[in-house]
Amino acid sequence: MRREISAGGLVRNKMTGKFLLIEDRNGRWALPKGHLEKGETAEQAALRETSEETGLPLKELKILKKLGNIKYVYTLHGKKIFKIVVFYLMETDAVRLKPEWEIKNARWFARKDLVKAVGYSNTKSIVRKALTSL
Repeated sequence: MRREISAGGLVRNKMTGKFLLIEDRNGRWALPKGHLEKGETAEQAALRETSEETGLPLKELKILKKLGNIKYVYTLHGKKIFKIVVFYLMETDAVRLKPEWEIKNARWFARKDLVKAVGYSNTKSIVRKALTSL
């Protein structure tokens, strides 16, 4: 079985206290994430992918800590792939979002609405962990 590693994160805005989610191509709210490029660390990929998917300036994103991994198997073109996604808690002062073409939407959510908005149960556990650590 092929193995993939991706990285992403939950971004908190220091100014507003809100949290960033993206609407993926399945119409579910999720955390920004993406594949590691050759020679890239998980931290570098998490920052780059978050910036690319949301339009937040890379230089204005900061990793606070590692939140953990989620693991799952999915099928692509009839082949099973084992995926590991490393998530980080990040912060920024930037507010303006400009989602890239593969993302339907990006939006800031209040803390009280965050867990309910997330569309994947394994991601909800990462979000809960982040919120209890703040």
